[in-house]
Amino acid sequence: MCLVLGALGCAAEPDLGATSEPVVYGADDRREVYEVDAAWQALVRGSIVALVSADKIDASDPNDIRLRGSTLGEEMGLCSDVRFREQPAVADCSGTLIDDDLVLTAGHCVPSSGACSDIRMVFDFHYAASGRLETISSSDVFTCERVLVNGLADSEVDYAVVQLDRRVGPEHTPAPVVGGRTARTMGDPLTLIGYGTGIPAKVESGGRVTDPRASTLDNFEASLDAFGGHSGSGVFDSERRLVGILVGGAEDFAMRGDCTIYASWAEGTLPPEGAEAVTYPHHAIERLCASGHSSPRLCAGTPSTCGNGTCDAGETSATCAADCGTG
Repeated sequence: MCLVLGALGCAAEPDLGATSEPVVYGADDRREVYEVDAAWQALVRGSIVALVSADKIDASDPNDIRLRGSTLGEEMGLCSDVRFREQPAVADCSGTLIDDDLVLTAGHCVPSSGACSDIRMVFDFHYAASGRLETISSSDVFTCERVLVNGLADSEVDYAVVQLDRRVGPEHTPAPVVGGRTARTMGDPLTLIGYGTGIPAKVESGGRVTDPRASTLDNFEASLDAFGGHSGSGVFDSERRLVGILVGGAEDFAMRGDCTIYASWAEGTLPPEGAEAVTYPHHAIERLCASGHSSPRLCAGTPSTCGNGTCDAGETSATCAADCGTG
């Protein structure tokens, strides 16, 4: 069946991800981070970030940072028996760490560097145990420094790479990215990790590729349990490699009396408008490296511009002090 609420990545302010309605296929496979195996838990802790408006951050205690927000039930007018209704709805979009100071997300989540400056990238927004949120410290919260590349600036391919205000510490590790121009295979298993409806991170491993779109390689379609807030989420293969960025999906929701419930699709069927849209990551990686960004992890074989006397796009005082100074 398909579960639907609001637009992918939607939130009250700013409405960063309002491109389409989310949907769930088959059983609702979303699981809390503490419920999945250790390898997936490590990926979430090391690489997955929530995009949160700066005004929702309470940093009065740097060792116990709080995120302000109403519950999902309050925000969406959910019926009393809807799953996760009591959890806090805070995130606007999702993202994945792909280098020591770079996050990959959807282009519509960060439409400009101006919007970027009002966003915080927050690690560890998930449940550590039943009813207990993981502690978030100042080392888990980063400022969105600038947008390095955004596919929507001059195309219809939805992706963005943003630079953080500093490099992450050893507790966070970039996710491996499949950046080649190879189509996914029909039926390939997929895992979606992100902040659907803005609530703490969930891991959903019941997805499948439903249309690789091999002739265009702009995006592929997949049966992923996507909700509002999932825009920009990493989509991973069975080896925990990032193979896509969730950017859009099907529209469907329902009312039961005066409250909202999740609508449903029968197992094995798809909405008329198609399944969830997932951007192939090679678009972002190729564009980033072509801009002169010097990343051995992402741009192997691409000449570095560090040392040319100009602080080029993608360089900072941390990555190229020779050109950008020591900050």
